[in-house]
Amino acid sequence: MLSHHFQLLKKLVLTVSNLSYVAPSDCKKLSELIFQKTRLKLSETTLKRVYGFANSEFKPSQFTIDTLLQYCGYYTWTSFLKDHDQRVESDKGLNWLTLTDQADKITGFTLRALKGRSGIPYIKTVGRKFINDHMDDFAASGAVATALIAPAAYGKTIAVLHWIEEKQELGEVNGTNDIVLFFSTSTLQSALMSGQDIHIWLLSLLGFNRADNMVALLNNRSNDDGKFYLIIDGFDEHTLKNDQFSLIINHITDILSLYDQHSCLRLLITMRTSTWVNNRHQLDKSGKWFTGFNGDNSYINVPRFTLPEIKDIGLKINHQPKSFVHPAIIELVCNPLYLQLYYRLRKDDFFLNYADSLLKYDLVSAYMLEKIYMDKHSAERMMFLFELVQIMNHKNGEYYVNKLNASQVIAKHQNVYHELISQGFLREINKSEEMVYHTYIEFGGDELLEYVVAQKLLTDNNNRLNAELVVQINLVMNNEVKLNVIKWIIIYAVKTESHYNLSYITKTDLSLNQRKALLCFMGDFFDRELSGNGLQVINRQFFKLNADGQFFYYFLGLENIDSGYEKTLHVLLKFDLPDDKRLLVLISLAITAMFKLDLKALENYLLQLKKISQSELFKFPVNPLKCIDTVFHYLKYGMIKKGAFVEITKFCFNPPGQGEWFNDHIANDIMFTLAAFTVQFSRNPGKQLRFINTLRCSYKNFSKYAAGYTFFLNIVIADACFMRNDKNGFVGCYRSISRLANHHDHAFTPLMQALLHAYKIEMALIDNNYDQVMMEYKYFDDIAHTNKYKLVKLYIVTLLLKKSDITGMMEYAQFYKQLHYEHTRLIIEGAVIELFEKQVM
Repeated sequence: MLSHHFQLLKKLVLTVSNLSYVAPSDCKKLSELIFQKTRLKLSETTLKRVYGFANSEFKPSQFTIDTLLQYCGYYTWTSFLKDHDQRVESDKGLNWLTLTDQADKITGFTLRALKGRSGIPYIKTVGRKFINDHMDDFAASGAVATALIAPAAYGKTIAVLHWIEEKQELGEVNGTNDIVLFFSTSTLQSALMSGQDIHIWLLSLLGFNRADNMVALLNNRSNDDGKFYLIIDGFDEHTLKNDQFSLIINHITDILSLYDQHSCLRLLITMRTSTWVNNRHQLDKSGKWFTGFNGDNSYINVPRFTLPEIKDIGLKINHQPKSFVHPAIIELVCNPLYLQLYYRLRKDDFFLNYADSLLKYDLVSAYMLEKIYMDKHSAERMMFLFELVQIMNHKNGEYYVNKLNASQVIAKHQNVYHELISQGFLREINKSEEMVYHTYIEFGGDELLEYVVAQKLLTDNNNRLNAELVVQINLVMNNEVKLNVIKWIIIYAVKTESHYNLSYITKTDLSLNQRKALLCFMGDFFDRELSGNGLQVINRQFFKLNADGQFFYYFLGLENIDSGYEKTLHVLLKFDLPDDKRLLVLISLAITAMFKLDLKALENYLLQLKKISQSELFKFPVNPLKCIDTVFHYLKYGMIKKGAFVEITKFCFNPPGQGEWFNDHIANDIMFTLAAFTVQFSRNPGKQLRFINTLRCSYKNFSKYAAGYTFFLNIVIADACFMRNDKNGFVGCYRSISRLANHHDHAFTPLMQALLHAYKIEMALIDNNYDQVMMEYKYFDDIAHTNKYKLVKLYIVTLLLKKSDITGMMEYAQFYKQLHYEHTRLIIEGAVIELFEKQVM
């Protein structure tokens, strides 16, 4: 029995039964109709096997065939064949041109349907270079099939649409004879539901009734006569029932086996990463697939948008010439999903040259509203996600769960689970090996995980920001997740007008670098609140009403200095601050200007500081205004004003008694660190060490404190030891600094990292290890240049040019030229004098 004839018989059964398609539930009715007409019984189960709703290892029995024939009015198989073979004679008139016409009609319909579903209007999207490269590599590989594999909403479909259109346009221009037959997986599902074999269904779409005629047509084609591309979009396991998906895979595998000797037929499928990972053992049994993976085990061969592609999309949307794209926007909208969300949020103001640290949270909020909260089963979805987070493996800060361990939770919310998998909100990865079952569930992106963790912590704590919530936050093992969870909780607190509880945030356990990132985020968030129209939750009186000032002082710390933190300090000045708090912000900004060698800004801050009540300055044992003024005059004019050094000397030999000056407070940390920096300009190691020892005895023993204050004073001590050529003391400082970082450099802020590499350069100079000097300088220069730490860079460059033997070493001539260029540039750009030229008399 020929399979295509049996498919015709199955189709005729449906026609006789007045059914346009068959569903599993129809098989019972069909069984009854057959019995009524033939008085022969075919069970519901038998009919489900016939129509592909149940797997069967055997061909239909002769009884089954005869019963179906009789139901359709035939008494023998021969009479059925004779009747239907006459109808396939029309196949002989089919050729490549008529095949092209048939395929173009189907492809055109699919193109129109999928264009209408584009997250961004299709006319504003662009073609992708990667798919051209992928298809070229596929053609050269000799493989029969390929797939575009990536998570949900990665732009796979849009890339295919543009590729098809470009191929069609090129075909018209160049006269190529390629055929593209394109449809979505939902169309295959409909064919399967109607009880048809997919191969026979495809042939009938193209005007064939017999497989052998199609084979003959392909046999007569050569490689130069054009390719036949069969393209299936959205081939994802969670959009189909398990048995349907397995049947479709089997049918596709059979089609590939039938035509694998025909070099003109090629298959392209788009699918999600989880579908490939979970089914690659079935799809790629024969090794006929080309994947184009780059070897990083991510199972993704669709790259994110490149910068030129982002610019092209921006040009199509806002019709503005290609211009600067903000790095934060690049990082986000290179993900096609977030580009769609960004377009929806800002379709009338779609510009790419500005972004703040809130953009990511705006996009995730929009995504959660659309995909979760607006769904009719939103409560069940959130309940399921909370239960899933609860059982996830938190060891080593990794958030995933073995599917076996989640089986009870999934069983309770089975529909919700499959919907979230289908959307890409969750993904299921099968990495089982021989004797080891390992299928695990994880979130589709870290940003989604962080949002859900934050919401769960809030829900478990009755949506209150208090000490109990902070305890739970600190139990989050993954530090990056913890940081972003805190950001979501801050957003929640402000949106729900619980902002006066934000002081609890100061008790969260973050590294110095994470704290700096949080401060920059809060600066952007508060700036938006202050700039908003209408009723403001955060207003200019916020810090005045915060009586204890604990939350305000959390914003201060010289270790945070960089461009982002500078912006946060300027936001603080927009609040109505009392003089003592305003003084600390201006001092921090002045020190930032020092590190940037921005003398114009430094002079401006000096003028603002002089307008503040002098009684505030007298609260400090060393006047910070005199320290800043001393540094300014040295850098600007090469003059050393002795006022600050006189006060520091008096402080060392006759420190004030116990009192407010020596309270363990961030204000004193800033002032004493500023004084220590100022003493460094004297280039007098004895004076530096004397001042540090006085602080150790009178203020606090900084060796016991793991904070920026301790780090900076160790750097000042190391500088003094370097000038004295005291290697033992220098190494001792390094041990202290290493303990601070707990041997993890990333715990330090950028300024601390820059100073640490500067320290290592000095260490290499002591050892006369100039190869090490060059290596450390590369690390140092990268950080210093990115964050505009020009003063530190000028110091290191000057040190290497004037205090080392590198100038006379031919093997380092190129390095010397680089240093000389950087030195000249820094002096000119900063309009400053040479370092080490002037000293206190």
